[in-house]
Amino acid sequence: MDKIRVAIADNKAEFRMKIRALISAETDMKFVGDAGSAMNAVNLVRVVPTDVILMSVGMPGTDIFEATKYIKMERPLTKVVILAEGEDESRLIDRGMETIYMFRDSEIRGYISKQSPAEEMLEVIRQVSAVCSCFCLPVTRLGVQRLSRV
Repeated sequence: MDKIRVAIADNKAEFRMKIRALISAETDMKFVGDAGSAMNAVNLVRVVPTDVILMSVGMPGTDIFEATKYIKMERPLTKVVILAEGEDESRLIDRGMETIYMFRDSEIRGYISKQSPAEEMLEVIRQVSAVCSCFCLPVTRLGVQRLSRV
């Protein structure tokens, strides 16, 4: 079985190193690269075949939704998972269904909090690479609450 090729885009080098170590320790995954901005992530995916890229909200330059469009044009099979924390995470959750629709329209396949346990992050990568979409509990719970009111 082929390993899941994973890349990370985050403006914090320390966090990228943490993810690199996490992925590298997994027997079913291969770390293929990192980027410090959304546009560098687009360039990385352009030259390095990537199954899943983790992209942080709030990086400088191009926003993640625009970067995802470019990634999908270059590599339609690459799946994008959004990472967020703090105010960025709160804004996504506060937007509610708008966030879910933005993810869908941008072909973002997953979302997870940067504070999630390592096991949860790895599980999201595995599920997304297996053609699923996977969103962490706050966004999923919010979507279910809003849909149940309809």
